[in-house]
Amino acid sequence: MKKGKKRAIIITLAFLLVVAFAFLPVFEEFVRERRTLGIKERELEAEKEYVENLERAREELREYSYELQVIDNAIPEKREIPSFIYHTENMARDNRILFREFGSFDDSPSQEFPGLEEIEIDFSFFGSYSAFREFIFHLEDSARIMDIASIDIEGGEDVGDHFDFHLTLRIYSYLDPEI
Repeated sequence: MKKGKKRAIIITLAFLLVVAFAFLPVFEEFVRERRTLGIKERELEAEKEYVENLERAREELREYSYELQVIDNAIPEKREIPSFIYHTENMARDNRILFREFGSFDDSPSQEFPGLEEIEIDFSFFGSYSAFREFIFHLEDSARIMDIASIDIEGGEDVGDHFDFHLTLRIYSYLDPEI
């Protein structure tokens, strides 16, 4: 081989080696970025699928808006004590019971149901036992979740007599995070 050809081959090989070593880090970064891009594309697709699933779930929940409203009424976000007392008074009147008064009320975080507040309200009623029993049945059918904490009955010697009823109801609401 001639010296000129050898020199051309050596220069060409040296040039190729320099180019290969110069561009190898760039090529490795390109490959790495391409892998990262693939991962990000898969994450984006997963996120799009998640959002689509949320949209489908929201549409399905719209079909149950009435049922969800009933649940919201069962445990209100705010205490709503005045409206509960008003509702109880009206229910007593509808059941032919005289609503005498409501007494004190006590509130505390629920030990049984974390995140809820328990509110106990004392009520006094006057009426017949059968009317009071109907009133209790209507309370139990109410959408509002409540417990009867205590019932005290006073008076009435005969079957047709009227009684004084002292009722303590426990209602629930979500804890107010600002309190």
